[in-house]
Amino acid sequence: MPDIDVLFLFGSNPTEAQPIVSLYLKEAMSNGAKLIVSDPRKTWMAARADVWMNLKPGSNIALLNGFINVILTHGWENKEFIAKRTEDIEELRAKVAEYDLDRVEKLTGVARGKIIEAARAYSYPDKAMIV
Repeated sequence: MPDIDVLFLFGSNPTEAQPIVSLYLKEAMSNGAKLIVSDPRKTWMAARADVWMNLKPGSNIALLNGFINVILTHGWENKEFIAKRTEDIEELRAKVAEYDLDRVEKLTGVARGKIIEAARAYSYPDKAMIV
């Protein structure tokens, strides 16, 4: 895990809840991994995040749908991986299209610029991880 390029912590506080996992995440950060945090709490990790999306409690799915929509709309998805290892991408594309950034910003309280920044940061590295 220390050679990860970007970490996306989603509603997780490993510093308090999983201290061993936290050590690996901190090592990855010290090796240059970018950190995206989606959490309403300003945790230790959120305070050190490159992008902190402090969403309203209960709006996780809206944020994820908006995040995916941004990636698909901009063509940042890994097309080869999707073609080889997934099914029903058009159904996903249709569903997340319902979550444009205006709607997501209203539902989550997260600024559209942060969502775009996080989606871009997550889309390009070779080694990205969601916790």
